[in-house]
Amino acid sequence: MKLEATVLAVKNLEVSKQFYMQLFDQKIILDHGLNITFDGGFALQKDFAWLVDVPSDWVCDKACNMELYFEVDDFDKFIKKLETYPNIKYVHPIKKYNWQQRVVRIFDPDNHMIEIGEAMDVVITNLLLAKKDIDEVSRITQYPIDYVRNIFNKL
Repeated sequence: MKLEATVLAVKNLEVSKQFYMQLFDQKIILDHGLNITFDGGFALQKDFAWLVDVPSDWVCDKACNMELYFEVDDFDKFIKKLETYPNIKYVHPIKKYNWQQRVVRIFDPDNHMIEIGEAMDVVITNLLLAKKDIDEVSRITQYPIDYVRNIFNKL
């Protein structure tokens, strides 16, 4: 068995489609009218309650019990892009975790939570370039030493 996609219930398919295409550079790989699938491995579904045969009030708004997680190599560039996008609703501003990754969380037009994090390979590279040794970078980032060493060997 294989997980094929995460499906997000949306109210306005066109608004949500543009949001993910413009802000997250997602490309549509399947378009079934009320359902579209992006190359990122998730789909948007209009009329979700009808599709799964449940009452419409079962489809929650702002449930905050899951998130889509994106990583980006150039976090600062993405933040500048995000700041120009209209009507962004933030879960929280940029924060940096103990493992040195910067992240921001926002809501999409249907209040699904999205986390955008600085790519961990970039975090690891930056720590190594700051003259941290491989063991220390592994401890800080919680990535295996062999993984960190592999990145170090490419520098």
